[in-house]
Amino acid sequence: MTQDESQQIEELLLAWYAWQASWAPALGAGRADPACRDFQISKQWLSQDERRELEERAAIKRQSEQVDVCVSELADWRHRAAIQVSMKNKACKAEVFRSARLDGKDHEYYQEAKAALLPMLRKRGLIRTQEAA
Repeated sequence: MTQDESQQIEELLLAWYAWQASWAPALGAGRADPACRDFQISKQWLSQDERRELEERAAIKRQSEQVDVCVSELADWRHRAAIQVSMKNKACKAEVFRSARLDGKDHEYYQEAKAALLPMLRKRGLIRTQEAA
């Protein structure tokens, strides 16, 4: 795995973790009448920046769903646990989270997980390959 591929995997995992962490259960009563729940206002009144933001969010969601499938397909639970621990630490910008189940080998399992994810992400077209110079 090249340094560039490793960095791309890091970026994909960070976006995936942010997407995954944004989920919240729907509690209480719905905010709309069931007959009007799926109504969407026309996008014709949105500014160009607002449209671009909506498109970027939709693209990140689609990409994160694909990364989620790849992470779920990892055979070893320790790889998934190491990814979660690493993403938590990166999200808070400190090394404060550890998993007792990983016996202090968080980083080693994380590197193994990235190596296992590489072919899966490449197969789904999420990793850009370096063009030969």
